[in-house]
Amino acid sequence: MSTTQPTRRALLSRSAQERLIELQRTLLSSVRALEASQSRLLGALDACDLATQHAMGDEYREQLKSVRQLLERMLAFIERHAQGSE
Repeated sequence: MSTTQPTRRALLSRSAQERLIELQRTLLSSVRALEASQSRLLGALDACDLATQHAMGDEYREQLKSVRQLLERMLAFIERHAQGSE
């Protein structure tokens, strides 16, 4: 008597899974850069002149924008692939 296993479908294709992993790695790298920028900003707020504080604030805002853009790309990717699986 032979029992067959039901075919398991993946939510994401192999290439989509690889792309998601790539996006996740990029996001993690960007979050690490954001954390470093935040550290520099906090240090500047505590010990630097106003011009340096502004410069560190600008850097931190740019890092925040980068993380936000990556999160938006990941969300769009997930939504696009989730719609295809319904």
